[in-house]
Amino acid sequence: MKLLGGEPGRIADIDVIVSRCDLEALYQRIPLRDARDAGKAIFRSERFGLWNAPELPIEFMAGLEVLNEGSWLKVQPQTRQQIFTRNTALYVPEAAEMIGILISFGRDKDYRRAATLSG
Repeated sequence: MKLLGGEPGRIADIDVIVSRCDLEALYQRIPLRDARDAGKAIFRSERFGLWNAPELPIEFMAGLEVLNEGSWLKVQPQTRQQIFTRNTALYVPEAAEMIGILISFGRDKDYRRAATLSG
C-alpha cells in the first residue's frame, strides 16, 4: 500500500506473496516460523513463513487464497512494477490490480485502503 502511494492506516505486519520455491529458499536463509494467525481464517496459503526479526513482522505466503463469498480465490498478482526504497528494488502489483485484490478481501479496512489508492 505505502509503496503505491496509498495510506494503509495502522500496519501490524508486512505481507509478501512469493513462489513456493522462493519461500523454501527463504527458510534456508532467515529464521522463519510457520506461525499462521488463526484470527485470519479468510486467508490460507500452501506455505507460510513469519519473520519476526525486523521492526515490523513480515509474513511470506506461497499459494495465497482468500475466502470470498464461500469460494477460495487465488491471490496471484498478474502485474508487477519495480519500486526502489533505500536502494533496494521491491516489486508490487500495479495500483489498479492492488485495488482489486483489496476489494476481494471484503474487509472494511481493505475497502478504506483501496479508496486511498483510487484517489
